[in-house]
This record gives sequence, C-alpha cells and structure tokens, in this order.
Amino acid sequence: MDESVEYFEGMTKDLTKVQRFYRKFKNQRIRIPWEAIPQVQFAQHHGRHSYFFCHELLPRNTEVNEVSEYMPFFHGIVDEFMHDNKIKYDKITRSCLNLTYHIPERKWCDPHVDNYFNHYSVILYLNKVAGNTVVFDKTVPFDGKHEGIYYYDDYDWDNNPPMNIKYEATPEVGKIVLFRGDQLHAYKSTDPGDLRLVCVYNLSY
Repeated sequence: MDESVEYFEGMTKDLTKVQRFYRKFKNQRIRIPWEAIPQVQFAQHHGRHSYFFCHELLPRNTEVNEVSEYMPFFHGIVDEFMHDNKIKYDKITRSCLNLTYHIPERKWCDPHVDNYFNHYSVILYLNKVAGNTVVFDKTVPFDGKHEGIYYYDDYDWDNNPPMNIKYEATPEVGKIVLFRGDQLHAYKSTDPGDLRLVCVYNLSY
C-alpha cells in the first residue's frame, strides 16, 4: 500500500508463539524488568498516584543503544504482519511492552498520540481481557503547535465527551491493531484484578 492506512485489524500468523510467550509470563518462567511510569495528571486531579508498567524493547531515546532481549521476538511478529498486509513503513522508532490494571474512577487513560511525526501505532494483544483500545475522531496536526493529549479529568466524558469514538478494538490473544498515529487514542480500564499486557510499536512512514 502506497497511501497511509487509517485503521486496520488482523491476527498474527503464528498464534501459538504468542500464546506460549504469555503462558511463560503468567507462570513467571520469564522475568521482565518493568519501569513504573507515573500518570501525572491522575495524581494532580485525585491526590493519589497511579502508574502503568513499561518494558522498553527499543527505547524512544535514540541515545540509548541497549535493546531488550525480547525485541527480536516481537519485531519478527510485527514485521511479518506489515509485510503480509503490504503496509509499508520506514523504520521502528519505538517499541515496548505495557502492563496496565484497573484504576477506579477512570473510564480510560488520557487520550493521546505517541509521537509528533508521521507514524503508525501498532498494538499486539498478548491476553484476552477487558481494556479495549479506542481511536477517536480527532487528529493532532504535527506542526509543533499542538499538544497531543486530552487530559481525562478536564472533560465530562460520560455526558459531554470532547470527541467521539471512531474505532474500537477488543483485546484477543494474537490480534494486531494498526492505526495512523495522528489519531488521538486511549485504552480502557481493565476489570478489577485483571492485568492487560500489550506490545506497542511505533513505525515511521
């Protein structure tokens, strides 16, 4: 495809490979070092801290040369998906594993974009759990003048949301969702007691 793709859903070709990885993770047969990332706006509005957990496969910071031992595994899956679906990209600019959990009083995280240049956001779901990905009907111009985040607590999401949902993806093991990176997006909260594990890639084009 020569034109950019707005939204696309598919499945990994080798589902058993993803299932095997998640089973090892769940049974603690692999150890993943996590960094707790604070959700700053949540703390400012609610007076208590909230985090999600991140393991960088390929850091966003280009000065950091170290990559995760798990990067080749996930790179192979994403690159095969892009090739099979004939979606062109230039390079990987960032990749990580994200682990999230239920946060009371939060319908979803702050709608945001991942980067400020032409890119695809690609999400591989590693388990089936509540926590849909939502893509909104608003875009962020990559002109250096717009902040790519809508702070959740600044709006009445239940009665007067500032934007509508354009696409919504339900997590399934091995499902891959790709969308154009200028579209504001968010993930919904999981159910109490559940963990949501995804692999996220940003691919420039």
